[in-house]
Amino acid sequence: MKMKMNFPNRILNPVFVFVCCLILMPYANANGLPEKGHYNFTTVSDGGLENGVQHLWIMTGRGKFGENHVNGGGEFNHIDGNSAPPPLNVLASGTWKAKEFIDWLPVAGPGPNPHGQAIAGILIMGIRLLPDGNDGDGIPATLTVVCNVPPAGNFTGMVEGIFLNIDGGLSIIPLGVGVTLLTVGKDGQ
Repeated sequence: MKMKMNFPNRILNPVFVFVCCLILMPYANANGLPEKGHYNFTTVSDGGLENGVQHLWIMTGRGKFGENHVNGGGEFNHIDGNSAPPPLNVLASGTWKAKEFIDWLPVAGPGPNPHGQAIAGILIMGIRLLPDGNDGDGIPATLTVVCNVPPAGNFTGMVEGIFLNIDGGLSIIPLGVGVTLLTVGKDGQ
């Protein structure tokens, strides 16, 4: 099964992510902020409406990251939110793997960062989507994980969740449904 992704980019694109990173750079790694950690997320995100199809993206992920390395992965379901009543139509599903570390921007805020184990920041990585039934190398994409830590008052200035830009296809933005957690972890874990 080949996953078809011929949708126009919307709202978020690589230029937008780059500009956000430039804005946040003065705050990155200031005051001894962590330079590595773990990521965990479960989110529902929006890929927009096209030809009557409401592209919703349910995605999980977990792994480790640090300067110049990232590993891990997770699962995804791409569904049509307009195919009510349930069950909603599954447009694609599968797994994904982290392939390339792009950037890590921990954010200095009024509170301690990390706050306990939680880190406010933005993690950007290159990934490969591996749709069920696709025996190829997968579909390249850029995944941005945004984590705010409200109990510490530490915010990135972006909506918490994931942004996903699929090469030549869909752009996914957070709906604010789900949770992301970036943590310090312990050395050797």
